[in-house]
Amino acid sequence: MSRPNPCGICLAAILLLLQAGTASAVELPEAVRSWFGTDRSIVCVDPNGNDRRCTMDDDTHVELRSSPDASTAIAFVTYLPDPTGNSTATAAAIFRAGQTGWRHLRTLTEVRNPLAGKVTFGDRTATFAVAVPRRGDSHCCPTGRKTYRIAMP
Repeated sequence: MSRPNPCGICLAAILLLLQAGTASAVELPEAVRSWFGTDRSIVCVDPNGNDRRCTMDDDTHVELRSSPDASTAIAFVTYLPDPTGNSTATAAAIFRAGQTGWRHLRTLTEVRNPLAGKVTFGDRTATFAVAVPRRGDSHCCPTGRKTYRIAMP
């Protein structure tokens, strides 16, 4: 059985946002790429161990979740911070749609683990769970969950 193509999944998410009536939904992935490559709290290293800006490549996985009215979105980016290893890191941020496109509102520096399920948007909040390791879990496969409830600007 073949695995779904992550790029195809992102494209499907963009199309759903467009169908929801957000004219600038296509710009969200570019806003995420810009934030990810310039945010100083997101650090990668080169093969010599020197700090460098992170970039999105084939090993980067982006998950976008938008509010029901498609006015805000949360991006979860899982990436390889060190090209010599295989451990991953996750960064997350909130974006808002405006007249001129999507803009970065806030990096969720407290979120360092991958999304584990859906994001529920409430009145000025978003709630979601991330995967965290439990005692006895291997590094590849965390079975625990930590729930975040964050204020939406």
